[in-house]
Amino acid sequence: MDHLPARSTAPVSPAAPAPPVEARSTLTRVAPLVALLAALSIAGCGADVAAPTAPTSAPRRSVGTEAVDLSGTWAWSETVAALFPPFIAQIVGIEPEGPVTHATCYDWGVLTLVQTGDTFTGTATQSSICTTKGGQEYVPPSFPPLLDVLNGQIRGRSFSFDFSVGCPYSGTVSLDGGVATRIGGTGRCEVFLHPALLKTVSWQATRL
Repeated sequence: MDHLPARSTAPVSPAAPAPPVEARSTLTRVAPLVALLAALSIAGCGADVAAPTAPTSAPRRSVGTEAVDLSGTWAWSETVAALFPPFIAQIVGIEPEGPVTHATCYDWGVLTLVQTGDTFTGTATQSSICTTKGGQEYVPPSFPPLLDVLNGQIRGRSFSFDFSVGCPYSGTVSLDGGVATRIGGTGRCEVFLHPALLKTVSWQATRL
């Protein structure tokens, strides 16, 4: 879903984050586009995609060297460490905390994956709430409504994917009786507004 803005950072229920309280476009236009781009930079990583059709059957058990099956629906959450400049702070309605404002965001939602062999794609809904280092809280807009999962690959219990363009994620799988029940790992997102500003992500998901 660097939520920084846009893919951002213990499993969390999709209904609410466990703790108390973060993608991108070209700058070819000025006022409305800058505001939208800033919102994307804080809220998470994503681009509009059509939601894949979730499998209706139970997940396959992994046997021998067969790829672990990640197909299905997952409750996902992530903790995002974000940095952003003063003008973005003003756009999201908080006071800038110096030349760069530091924030921690908690994102959560429902992740749907479709796997074929050792590759997979999917989409995820997202919600987010953030707190700056100075204690200011804000809720970044969730845009787009769906994040896309791209270029998913799994080898054994290790996997990687792009949580939209510019947000590479990786992780490992936990099995219960040969079925993948938990996944999690780390990621990072580039902030298009400034190449030096990044979001770093710690994420996890539990099968629903």
